[in-house]
Amino acid sequence: MPRLTAVMADFEGKERVHLEKCKQAQMSNTALSIIFYALAKTSGMHLNKIDAPFGGLLMSLYGSSPDSLQKALKLITCKVTSLSPHKQTELEKSIEEARIFFTKLEFPQGLEIIDHLERKFRRL
Repeated sequence: MPRLTAVMADFEGKERVHLEKCKQAQMSNTALSIIFYALAKTSGMHLNKIDAPFGGLLMSLYGSSPDSLQKALKLITCKVTSLSPHKQTELEKSIEEARIFFTKLEFPQGLEIIDHLERKFRRL
């Protein structure tokens, strides 16, 4: 029995390490939403109705929380007059994540959208 306990503890430790690595490798939901927004804009897709079913579609694409993705996309597409310092910092980090993504893809149209978003939210 002590051996089984040791093996289980070892397995749980490895699982925890694996989950942490996955969390570090995955972009934030806001960055994922920014990337989706940029791809939608460059393809001519209209984002008129960002509701719960739309969040579900994003969840099926990204495997992340539909509410979080929907809220982030709404934030990006709506007129915003002010943000809390925490939200501003989160948005800046997410924009940078998206910029790195499009830079690595060598996709200048995506970078143009990212630059536009950065200017939009810097003015707040």
